[in-house]
Amino acid sequence: MSRRLLLALACAGLVSGLVIAAITLASDHIDDPESETVLRLLVGWSFIGTGLFAWWRRPANATGRLMVAAGFAWFATSLSASDNDLLFTMRYAFHSDRLTRFQQALQSAGIAHRLIRPHTPASNGKVERLIKTIDDECFRVIQPQRPPERRRVLQLFVEYYNHARPHQSLGGQTPVERRQGYFEAARA
Repeated sequence: MSRRLLLALACAGLVSGLVIAAITLASDHIDDPESETVLRLLVGWSFIGTGLFAWWRRPANATGRLMVAAGFAWFATSLSASDNDLLFTMRYAFHSDRLTRFQQALQSAGIAHRLIRPHTPASNGKVERLIKTIDDECFRVIQPQRPPERRRVLQLFVEYYNHARPHQSLGGQTPVERRQGYFEAARA
């Protein structure tokens, strides 16, 4: 195994950890960012360091490579806590003139993509509240085990949420009733 490759992976692991630490410490989504940072670095760097050592000692054995991959994957999971996730904004880093696949999907559906202000999760409150409602009233009650079952349960819940569930913020109406009332008032 090339020592240069192992050294490059070690440097990439160090840089990845530092980037994740900076993101975690700056996050408004985490209650205790210091402890979370220590945990993320400890786990990620432990996997990468141990994996690199195993890879160096026994290059023919895949365990070291898998541990290195697990360390980088651990760091990658931390990106989901950022306000403007890399998945949605990466075109600015690579090709400012091209759309990401996510943006193409939104555009084909006629949906405008708007990013929230960084470090202000409160500006995304309605979406956060909907996700919490889905978790509390749907997935914690039914607890689907597989993705196809989860999708089916979610579709049923969305139907219930829009057509049958009264909403306090809508004066006890369902979203469909509220929409129908809006259009009837507009026609009058």
